[in-house]
This record gives sequence, structure tokens and C-alpha cells, in this order.
Amino acid sequence: MSSGRCPLKCNCNQNLSRREFIRGSAGVVAGSVLLQGCNSLVKEPMVTQNPIRPCGPASKYVPTIKAAFVRRKEDYGMLWPGAVYDGKAARKMYSEKMTGTAGKLGAKLDLRGEPLYSLAEAEGWISEAETQKADGLLLVMMDRQNHSWPSAEKVANSTIPSIIYSPLGTSFTTNTINLAETPGCVIYSTNDFGQAAYGMKMLCASAKMRRTRCVVIKGRDSSEAPLADTGITMRVVPAGTFIEQYNKTADSKDILAMADDYLGRARKVTGATRQDVINGVKSYYVAGRILEAEQADAITMDCLGALGQIKVSLPCIA
Repeated sequence: MSSGRCPLKCNCNQNLSRREFIRGSAGVVAGSVLLQGCNSLVKEPMVTQNPIRPCGPASKYVPTIKAAFVRRKEDYGMLWPGAVYDGKAARKMYSEKMTGTAGKLGAKLDLRGEPLYSLAEAEGWISEAETQKADGLLLVMMDRQNHSWPSAEKVANSTIPSIIYSPLGTSFTTNTINLAETPGCVIYSTNDFGQAAYGMKMLCASAKMRRTRCVVIKGRDSSEAPLADTGITMRVVPAGTFIEQYNKTADSKDILAMADDYLGRARKVTGATRQDVINGVKSYYVAGRILEAEQADAITMDCLGALGQIKVSLPCIA
């Protein structure tokens, strides 16, 4: 194979968009991970023997979301104007929704046993969460009177990313307008808990991103630094590491089987030889070994800069 050419020898700029190639390639290479058991989509399993999986700090981290209800302690019934809720039924329903959502997200939900009945209790709850370094706060409004929105303001201005979920009737614009643009806080004023569930998903994603280690294969020097906007740690690994691993990786039975499966599923093959595809699959296995060796969650590469001038195949299939 000539230096610097894609292992499939495709005319990427004219015949196939980047999105189309990624969609097609990723489905084949990672199919055994993403579509495992989905017989309605893929009748035969892919032959990938060692599918790449994240193995860094983010893959092992369980985000913690602290949640609480806020309301008055006396006999429950909202003062006009506002809605009147069956307090016990609402707490039960939203507790189940929060618990179920946390389970789906693989997060730990720390739900306060009793609602926050005063501003002092709210301040204590927030202080505890900050000490414990919780990944997110979720405050469910069951009232719009007295200390309820002052408590929400304390949550919004805390050091922890937060969600304020306000079922219809628990807030007016006068309650939310001064908090709506607070950085690190989102207010959902709706009866659709799916919005709050989406917020919980964001809290978990943010927590995992701050613990994500991404390998960057490029250049000659090693380095490590976080990205300011996401907190993802970028660990630069010299390109020579990839090249060395590639050159000593044999065409194993697993690699050959995966390459043949890839070719067998192709609608058309133009120009690429079987060895070209084998070389591309080899990069996939090399990437997996580096990911594991560096205990990382993600991997990327300056492919042309590292390999464009040598005869090692570009890692497009990987």
C-alpha cells in the first residue's frame, strides 16, 4: 500500500461524506458492542473478538445526585395563587421517577428523607452536598410560598450544577426570572418530568466528562492537560508508540476474521485489497491496546501528521 492512503482507497472528498463513512464503519467495527442482541437490526453478530471499551476513570465513576423536595411543613395546600397538590402522592410519584431515572443513568440518587421545611434546612442541605462534592443537585418544588423559592435561589447559586424542577403551579415568572440565566442551573417549569430526567442526564454526563481521560496520539512528546470547557484530560502519547505497536502486531486469526467479515458485508469493493483492510483492522486492535495501557476512556489521533509520510496504513477503519 502506498504511503498516506486510506486503507479503503476511497475518494473521501467526493464520493463519501465523513458522516456517511463514520456511520457505516462504526456500525461494522463496533457492532458487537452497540448492537449486541439486537437481532431485528443485525441477524448475524459481528466477528470483532476484542471490542474496544472505555477503561479510564470515567468508565468506572458513578455520579451522585442529591435530591430534595421543598415545601411548607404545616397542613399542605398551596396558598393562592397556585395549584393544590396531594403532597404525599406527588412526593411518591416524583421519588419513583427520580429513582428510576438514576437507575437508568447508572447514577447514585441521594434523596432527602424529608422535604426542606425551612431556609435553614435548605442551607444545611446545600452545605452538606458541597462538602460531599456531589455531582449535582435536584430540587423539586412542591410549593411556591414562604421559603420555597429563596431555597431554590440558594441551590442555583451553589457551587454544584443544579436542576430546579417546578411542576405547574409551583412558580410564576416572578419566581423564575431572576434565576433563569444563572450559570450552572436549569429550571424546568412543566409537568413533564422527562425534562428533569434530561437534566439528570446532563449532570451525569458533566460528571463523567470531568473524569474522562482521552488519549491523543500525535507528535514526539508526552503531555497531559485538561480542556478548560469540559474538564476532559487530554493525554498526548507520541505517534511513535502507535507506529511501534502497529509494526509488531501480527495478522492474527481475529484480525483476519474481522477483515473478511468487513469485506463480506461490503456492497462494493473498489481498489482496496484484502491486505489493505487487514491493515486497517490492525489499527483498531492497536488503538484498543493503547486505550487499555493508558487506562483511558477515549482515543483520537493526528493520523495524517503521524502516518502520512510512512507506509503504515491510515487508521480510518479503527
